[in-house]
Amino acid sequence: MGGTRVTDAEEIRKAFFDIGAYKATGVDGIPAAFYHHNWDIVHKEVVEMIINIWRNTKNVKLINETMLVLILKVDRPEFLNQLRPIFLCNVMYKGLSKNMLHCVVEWQRSQSFNPSRGIRQGDLLSPYLFVICMDQLTHLIMEGVDNGSWNPMRAGRNGPQISHLMFADDLILFVEASSE
Repeated sequence: MGGTRVTDAEEIRKAFFDIGAYKATGVDGIPAAFYHHNWDIVHKEVVEMIINIWRNTKNVKLINETMLVLILKVDRPEFLNQLRPIFLCNVMYKGLSKNMLHCVVEWQRSQSFNPSRGIRQGDLLSPYLFVICMDQLTHLIMEGVDNGSWNPMRAGRNGPQISHLMFADDLILFVEASSE
């Protein structure tokens, strides 16, 4: 991570204990309660893994396994905004994310800096900025659907309308083409 400091064992422990004990688990099915209850046994491996990822962010692929689940908000949904997407990340990835966010907030509170090269692929803030931008884009698209300036595709004759799909860093837009 260039000239920035690496996290430490106590910051990592705090991040893992900030995760709700029985919040939705990821693909591996292991809840945060397992880490809370067995911290004395697993902490060395957990801390080593997180520090390894801090030093070489390409290693995040070792723990970045996420499942997308769509929860119905209404019976027989017709629009994507009637579904609630939940991304089930495993606890190791949640712990890493919380640790990184905490460290970035602490670092920004304690140090000032002059940006010199912008954000690049692989920077730790990139995923968070992407999510913020995609959230705003979703609001703009849904506003367009509501006011009729965006005509989404219908999935089948009686299926729900689909204006866009997002997952990870992929975006697919569905809109009626016109010459206007």
